[in-house]
Amino acid sequence: MHDDDCPQVIPCSGTLAQINGFNGVITARHVWEEARKHEFLLTLVGRDNYTFETKYLTPAIPQATGDLKEFRVRVPDIGFVRLPDKYASDLEAKGKAFFNLDKRVAAKSYLPDMAEGYWTIFGNPDELLDVKRKKVSSFVYGTGVSKQFEEAGWDYFVMNLDIPANLDIPKDFSGMSGGGIWWTRWACDEKFEKFVVANLSEDTKVAGVSFFQTGSQSRMLLGHGPKSIYELLYQHVLETI
Repeated sequence: MHDDDCPQVIPCSGTLAQINGFNGVITARHVWEEARKHEFLLTLVGRDNYTFETKYLTPAIPQATGDLKEFRVRVPDIGFVRLPDKYASDLEAKGKAFFNLDKRVAAKSYLPDMAEGYWTIFGNPDELLDVKRKKVSSFVYGTGVSKQFEEAGWDYFVMNLDIPANLDIPKDFSGMSGGGIWWTRWACDEKFEKFVVANLSEDTKVAGVSFFQTGSQSRMLLGHGPKSIYELLYQHVLETI
């Protein structure tokens, strides 16, 4: 996020997705609440960037209705921001793809196998921001789910970070909010020479959205899970846009 008259850059994260035929970005509610205060949003497109004017974006953001007392955070903290067709077409022309929730909801094939698979978090940590070089680094980290629970119908993941054993990763995950939590089922090829994904549609899924980091030494990320995305958020978009 940035403004022409303000040199401050605020990293944030999201996942390009399609809901009810609308192309947009799944992110955290509090990310949009900050983003709407700014004139422009920039998204990374390889080594380049693409600029959105926030006045042309259409939000579908469930209101926060309570607190997760264990974490002292307002929830739900998730939303979908629809992009104008021109923005979506321009991103696709630059090689970006929108993850199709519609076909997965229709096929009821959106729940990850919690017993197996590889978990990855995506985002743009503020700690990796280099303002002088005008560089915002994308961060991808393999991790795991330490806890899964529901409250008031919304589901949540607590994601491991294991910072003490991975000293080269960021210590502060500000900027990861809104980033996707992905689940992938890997397998080996017939010669056991490389990893492959047998069915790209079934074995690669957006399974969550990060929105909060704990403040303890054993820092973890809190995110919404698949029910929040494919059922509650999906229905909210149908009713709102």
